[in-house]
Amino acid sequence: MAELLEPQASAPSPSLISTTLLVYALFGVADVTALASSGFPLIAPLTGLVEAIVDLTATGTTLRENGLVVREEIVTSTARLIANPVAHKLRADAVDAVVEGLRGS
Repeated sequence: MAELLEPQASAPSPSLISTTLLVYALFGVADVTALASSGFPLIAPLTGLVEAIVDLTATGTTLRENGLVVREEIVTSTARLIANPVAHKLRADAVDAVVEGLRGS
């Protein structure tokens, strides 16, 4: 039976936890405890505290640096900046500066 432990401050979003439980269920793994970690979750498998983690990662570099391997990509996500059209007209310079800053230009 899948179980959700109460999240702590600075914990991952409930949607990440729900997705974790759903993915394990789809793989036929029913005995899962999803624990929201606000600390350094990468150390948990290395110390034997857990068998696996679900982590948000862009490149997997930190996982590899800690001797972990990406076993399955669950979802791919992207970020979007959505500007209010009125705000963009009134404050185009400020909004454009944010866009340029995000692009690293």
